[in-house]
Amino acid sequence: MRSSAECRNRLRSSKPASVRSGHRPSWSWMPISVAWTGESRKYSASSSSASGRSSMGRMLAYPDAMTENLAATDAYARTTSATVVSSGPDGVVLDRTVFYPGGGGQPADTGLLRTDAAAWTVTGARKAEGEIVHAVEPAPDGSLPEPGADVTAEIDWVRRHGLMRTHSALHVLCGVIWRDHGAQVTGGNMEPLAGRMDF
Repeated sequence: MRSSAECRNRLRSSKPASVRSGHRPSWSWMPISVAWTGESRKYSASSSSASGRSSMGRMLAYPDAMTENLAATDAYARTTSATVVSSGPDGVVLDRTVFYPGGGGQPADTGLLRTDAAAWTVTGARKAEGEIVHAVEPAPDGSLPEPGADVTAEIDWVRRHGLMRTHSALHVLCGVIWRDHGAQVTGGNMEPLAGRMDF
């Protein structure tokens, strides 16, 4: 088995001529860091929940979600009308949503829930027992959307689009590393227009 230093040296010495000559691919503006297996152990604790199950495992445990997940069928959906199913300090559940609940290394969406009278900031979303639960900051008066209320759910599109671009770039990186070095992904992280992959 190669050491981390040997793998890094092999990667540096086997770059295609276009990269060695200074040619920059069109996606080269994106900062992506690469760590080899020995360096990735420190990140492993952050890739699972406290129970030790990954977010993907939680999603697969509840395939018949009661929240209609529009993000799963239309990655370009930015807004939708919805009805509040439940609301409390642990989060707000809607009958339908455009918020991606996170998974596969991609963070959850952020955005807003709006009515004609108020707006609430959504700081994230997660899958829980078949529902998508939105983490919502209370309004200045301390209120949350009431169950039964009609709201408009709107994601932060600039952030989501940056995450989509990063996600695609990391797939390209994984394919190149697999093709050229036979190394499998052992971990990673992504943020809008920045990412890290461990091999």
